[in-house]
Amino acid sequence: MENNTTSEEHLIPYKTFIWVWVTLIFLTFTTVGASTYFPGTIGIAVAIIVTPIKAFLVLEIFMHLRYESKVFRYMFISAILIMAVFMGLTLVDYIYR
Repeated sequence: MENNTTSEEHLIPYKTFIWVWVTLIFLTFTTVGASTYFPGTIGIAVAIIVTPIKAFLVLEIFMHLRYESKVFRYMFISAILIMAVFMGLTLVDYIYR
């Protein structure tokens, strides 16, 4: 029996990994600094803006989602959206209690 599966290796230069790492460190310091110096609404807003950016970088570069097929990407995005809907419904329930 012959195995016809192919595996593609995606070579990402170390320079890209280093830049992403530096960016993630910078964004982490930004989030911590904003929550330290602006503990109210501004700190939360900065965290809400920065966190998806960091997640996108990790998913695209470190988890190689950039090189996956479109079906896999759509499945991943739909899972995130479904989770967001359930979290939103839970938040609405919490607000009106």
